Amino acid sequence: MAEKSLIEKVLINGPIMKKGSKHLIKATYNLPKQNRIRAIKEIYGTGSYGGKHIETVLYDNEGIRIKKDGMEAALTWPQVEKRIAELIAQGKY
Repeated sequence: MAEKSLIEKVLINGPIMKKGSKHLIKATYNLPKQNRIRAIKEIYGTGSYGGKHIETVLYDNEGIRIKKDGMEAALTWPQVEKRIAELIAQGKY
């Protein structure tokens, strides 16, 4: 899986441990950009998920890190906000 599609998959799924948070993230898009970034960071909080046959996703104060099959991607919270905005604009989120 290409890095871009892996990142999209992870962002579209949202923070898996917090059901309904995808709706909350989408609802933040009427806020000013800095407030959106802060809200997304707070919704994700800190944590991780993953396993042997899926990607490993870690989120903390710095942003999101994704690892799968030797591929790694790291996004800061401003980058996460930008990518989610793009996915919303494309009707994918």
